[in-house]
Amino acid sequence: MNTKSKYLFLFVLLASILAACSAPAPIAVPASVDPAEVAQGFWDAMNAQNIDAAMAFVADDVQCRGGCNFTARIRLVPSC
Repeated sequence: MNTKSKYLFLFVLLASILAACSAPAPIAVPASVDPAEVAQGFWDAMNAQNIDAAMAFVADDVQCRGGCNFTARIRLVPSC
């Protein structure tokens, strides 16, 4: 291998290492949502007996604290 090929190989190797060590691309952060608006939207949907709309406000991995016995959104929705 001649000298130019060695330098080219080293340059490509170093460029690859530097690219791998660069900062990751920024992740889009959703706009802030007022928790009171989320809760109000959930209860408005529940009062309208619109379970599907209410479940849009519930996380897939919801866990209940207190007197209920569910650990996921799928168990919260009746299967009728």
